[in-house]
Amino acid sequence: MKLNPDAFKFLYQEHNKNFYQDEEVEPYTYKGFLILAADGSDINIPTTDETIEKYGSASVRGGKPCA
Repeated sequence: MKLNPDAFKFLYQEHNKNFYQDEEVEPYTYKGFLILAADGSDINIPTTDETIEKYGSASVRGGKPCA
C-alpha cells in the first residue's frame, strides 16, 4: 500500500517502449495474444495425453499425471 502506482505505470511504459523498439525480436504469443506478466503468474495447460507428450509430466513418481 506504500508503493506509488505511478511508478508502475512509468515502468510499464518504459518496458513497452523498449520491447517494441527492436524489430528483430519476435514476441511470445498464445493464440494471438502477447504473453506479458509482472506478477509471476503462470499459464495452466490441460492435462491430456497430447500435452503430456509435448510438455512432459510435472507429477511426482507414481502420482497422477500433470502436464
